[in-house]
Amino acid sequence: MASGLRARMILGWARFIENLATYDRAMGGLGQTVRHADQLGTILAAHDTALYDTPVTLDHAVARIEGLDIDNYIAGTDESAHADCLSHLLSTIIAVEFTTGGTSRMTIGEIVGKAFEPGDFYQAELRRNGLATRKKDGRRFLLVARRHRGLNDIFAGTDWEGGAWSQLFARLKSADGRVAEAPRTNISFAGAKERAVWIPFEIIEEQGYDEIE
Repeated sequence: MASGLRARMILGWARFIENLATYDRAMGGLGQTVRHADQLGTILAAHDTALYDTPVTLDHAVARIEGLDIDNYIAGTDESAHADCLSHLLSTIIAVEFTTGGTSRMTIGEIVGKAFEPGDFYQAELRRNGLATRKKDGRRFLLVARRHRGLNDIFAGTDWEGGAWSQLFARLKSADGRVAEAPRTNISFAGAKERAVWIPFEIIEEQGYDEIE
């Protein structure tokens, strides 16, 4: 059986290349990252190459992807990477320009801590960077866009650039079992609507960010 499958894949190489391009288009159309397309798209393309004698259609690829919980199929990382990624985000320093004049350098964590204070200034500052805070069922959450130019700048040059941050954040879990959420609803981030990972504040507090009260 192994030799037969190997021969089928060799003979179907051109079909595999077509399938891979189709899944790449399908992933992009559904708002998935390049990394998702490279990893899961390659697996799906190879599977369909072995299973079918003709290249798959775009509708077929979209249906396959929509039927999967994609985050559960992407290779995970160790727990320290989750914490390092969150620490990098919250400790990043950005310049904040106040409406009354003047500029201050603040960490993302400090801005998150002030986002629940009266007024929309700090909330707007977060949204310009692909972030937001929300209250839900009496609990607080930090919302992180799955794709956003502001976050691309924050994670540029790290292992988490290009949207890879969302894969780690979607797997965050607190010591008492609180888990991050990834609802399918879109959130407006300063005009750009995107799905987000909702990180419970219990997880953030475990990281020791005292400025977030």
